[in-house]
Amino acid sequence: SIPLAAQAELAEQLAVLFQARLSAMQIVQVIEKGSTLLTLRRMFQRIGHLMADGATFPEAFANAGAGLNPLFLSLIRIGQETGDPSVLMQSLATTLRRQQKITSQISSAMIYPIILVLGGLSILALMSLYLAPRLATIFSSVEKDVPAALSLFIAIGDLLRTWWIVVVASVLALLAAAPMLIRRYRKSLSALTHRLPIFGPVARNASLARLARSVQIMLASGMP
Repeated sequence: SIPLAAQAELAEQLAVLFQARLSAMQIVQVIEKGSTLLTLRRMFQRIGHLMADGATFPEAFANAGAGLNPLFLSLIRIGQETGDPSVLMQSLATTLRRQQKITSQISSAMIYPIILVLGGLSILALMSLYLAPRLATIFSSVEKDVPAALSLFIAIGDLLRTWWIVVVASVLALLAAAPMLIRRYRKSLSALTHRLPIFGPVARNASLARLARSVQIMLASGMP
């Protein structure tokens, strides 16, 4: 999908171009030539081809505008009917900027837990591969039984030494497949995020804020 910052910038550009009373084809050509994002250039190139074949701007946008916020298409259609889409695009740009800010805040808040998890895994590996075998040697030298917790660390260390190739390959495969899995299970991940003890309320409030802003824009545009 197209980043929120790029979508907000696109909405701002559309607001300015609509306000300048350019034709739809001129707007498409300006954005196609001026966009620095390859995805957007290709998208508006496709929109231009569809319009050249006889499609209207909303029809071409609906066909080629995948990856953009659904409000783009709705507001463009309403703007074409009312004759003043620039105000709607500016409102959409403001909404996307706010959404980008909230998303950035949530991402920043997730950094600390991720660091804690990585730190915990590093300590686990250190204990299992280095400290536990040496502590076990000390217990054996004084003829004492190795504690159960220490035995568990030793077992984990043996597993890592024996299957380290499989572990590394699994981690790399998971990282490589993460973007596809996120896209495929986005709804399930969103529902799971909303149930988290600490970040759940933040995610729910962010979703409600986006919904309220979207409804506000649609009501202001005259959508029944």
